[in-house]
Amino acid sequence: NYGTAGQVITSGGSGGAITWSTINVSFTTNVITGNTTATKDNHYYINGSAITLTLPSSPTVGDEVRLSEVAGNTNCVVGRNGSNIMSSASDLTIDTAYLVLSLRYVDSTIGWAFS
Repeated sequence: NYGTAGQVITSGGSGGAITWSTINVSFTTNVITGNTTATKDNHYYINGSAITLTLPSSPTVGDEVRLSEVAGNTNCVVGRNGSNIMSSASDLTIDTAYLVLSLRYVDSTIGWAFS
């Protein structure tokens, strides 16, 4: 059995059979020009200066937020909203113009990690 286009193989664990699964994760496009609180499975295009994109407050393992700084600014912020970012209890300053970044929630220690 070869599955169908777009499927992935999922392990059944020790002694279990493999199965074919379909993973459908699509990201909603959002252009933001002011401070915004993110939700999972969204891609935020930050179009402005000194904008704070605040991460979700109660993330679960596997949640993902994507962002692109599209205005050439170096003073926008990703607010951690109580969770770590790369094991640091600090907000993330976007200090590179045109940065593209994916963040995935890993666990309570690491928090949001670059992916």
